[in-house]
Amino acid sequence: MVEITNCNHSNDGYFLLHQGILLPSSITPKLGAAFDASAKTTTGYSLIDLLCVGGVLQDDLFFILKIFNKHQYAFTANISKMFRQIEINPSQRKYLKILWKERPEENVKVFVLNTVTYGTPSAPFLETRTLQQLAKDESENFPIASKVLLEDFYMDDCLSGTSDINQFMVLKKELGELLLRSVLTLHKWCSSASSESILYLFNYCEKQSTVKTLRMMWNNCEDAFLFDISTISTTEFSKTDILSHIARLFDPLGLLGPVISKAKIFLQRLWLLQSNWGQKLPSDIVQDWYSFIASLSYVKNIKIPRFVLRPNPKEIILHGFTDASENAFGAVIYLQSVCDSSDNNTFLL
Repeated sequence: MVEITNCNHSNDGYFLLHQGILLPSSITPKLGAAFDASAKTTTGYSLIDLLCVGGVLQDDLFFILKIFNKHQYAFTANISKMFRQIEINPSQRKYLKILWKERPEENVKVFVLNTVTYGTPSAPFLETRTLQQLAKDESENFPIASKVLLEDFYMDDCLSGTSDINQFMVLKKELGELLLRSVLTLHKWCSSASSESILYLFNYCEKQSTVKTLRMMWNNCEDAFLFDISTISTTEFSKTDILSHIARLFDPLGLLGPVISKAKIFLQRLWLLQSNWGQKLPSDIVQDWYSFIASLSYVKNIKIPRFVLRPNPKEIILHGFTDASENAFGAVIYLQSVCDSSDNNTFLL
């Protein structure tokens, strides 16, 4: 950001609200800033009201995670400080002004933010559009990495891999060099490959690592998706409390369908009560809900293999099952890799 020393406080532009947030760290906590573009000005509008969001440029989360399932050798990575590496057109920076002072006794100063900023609705589009343009510009120099940049990125997170160990090493090298063309750096590398050359390449230092990628927990040592749903201890609930807890059940792949369905069925019971949002619920409802959230602790025992194919299968068979009751219906698909008469592998898809 750059200080504006000759600010005339005209109505041309916009001031972003911001506040400090404490970021937890394994070493020392860090203080960051959270920006808010939703505050309305004297015109009755905020920056969010007037700023174009941009179109959808990427595949949805489900599709990207499913593509991640097909790689024999998989890895994840993240672009370091992605938003802060993309500059905003100088003519538009007047809409990203903030008030700032380093110490309480100092005078308030006016600064303008020069880069894409968290809290603005166009930020995800600008980030994705930048990566896609980089991939197109460098497609001849980095053909493999450019394809990954277009297809295997969700925002600044990369979920990719290969079926060949040599190509795996080439891809990591290419991807790093491609992003450096725009002064972008990949970090937080994590790989499922176990060969010594790959472990050295990824600076692997732990026998086992569980990382969060797109809010999914992936254990790269066991190469499996894990689940950990936090529970709450209070025995007093309102409709608001229960809705808030259900919203935490994040399951983009549908692997926890039976758990999510049970929560939604319980939600239907709440609607039939026609209670107010903050009203305490009847004791029998509370007891049933408390039993349900207590059972969520068993979800951490679930492990779903990430890699669902086998090398060079002779045949791939999809098995689909569905069932329904008065309360819900569900469907599941399994993928079977047939290599020979004695080597068949079937995995949940």
